[in-house]
Amino acid sequence: MSFALTTRWLQAGLVLSLLMSGVLMFFPTGPLMTTYNATYEATFWGGRPLPPEALRHHAFLMGVTAAGVIGWVVTLWFVVAIPWRKRERWAWHAVFWGVLAWGGVDLLLCLAFGNVGEAVFASAGAGSLLLPTLLARRHFSTADGRR
Repeated sequence: MSFALTTRWLQAGLVLSLLMSGVLMFFPTGPLMTTYNATYEATFWGGRPLPPEALRHHAFLMGVTAAGVIGWVVTLWFVVAIPWRKRERWAWHAVFWGVLAWGGVDLLLCLAFGNVGEAVFASAGAGSLLLPTLLARRHFSTADGRR
């Protein structure tokens, strides 16, 4: 797969992550979050609707989480926009290990708490960034291993 295509794919995944973070931040209980919130309710509230205080706390946690993701996505965007495009090897490692750390820790935490919905959601997000990153790997080294 071409370097340009994998780079665009990665950037599209970052834009999608940014948009999804906006939904989490500004519309944590909106219609786009119905299925996601149902998995949260099932995991922590036995499937019962969240009481008003818990709903407010949930909205706060979604906003804080989204703020962290937005910062991370903006950082990754600049890594991909400048050193990645120059095919600097460290940029590939920064993206790969950063996404793997986020996806791996998120997945383990979800499984530990039994939140299968979040595990699927986060794994899909991490996978959408890891796949183009892995496909671009060959573009970051020369035949003799230098770059």
